Amino acid sequence: MVFLHVITSMLYAFMAAFRNNHTNYDELMNWSNFCESCFLINMILNFFKMYQPSEQFKVIKEFRLTSLHYYSTRLLQDLIPLIPF
Repeated sequence: MVFLHVITSMLYAFMAAFRNNHTNYDELMNWSNFCESCFLINMILNFFKMYQPSEQFKVIKEFRLTSLHYYSTRLLQDLIPLIPF
């Protein structure tokens, strides 16, 4: 995911700088949509990811608890890249 963050940052900077001068703007938008889709899929999959509380040895697998844990920890960080500019 770090690689995808770096690529999208460079892609968005390029699109912002050369939006009117670039002839393959539709191709750049396709790559942008692909990256956004990867971020969305990652965000959805994180709702199902098991976790282990720091004070316990038991792994939490229940969907309700894993989704609440994701919601309270990393959801906002994963939602920010999906906000359109």
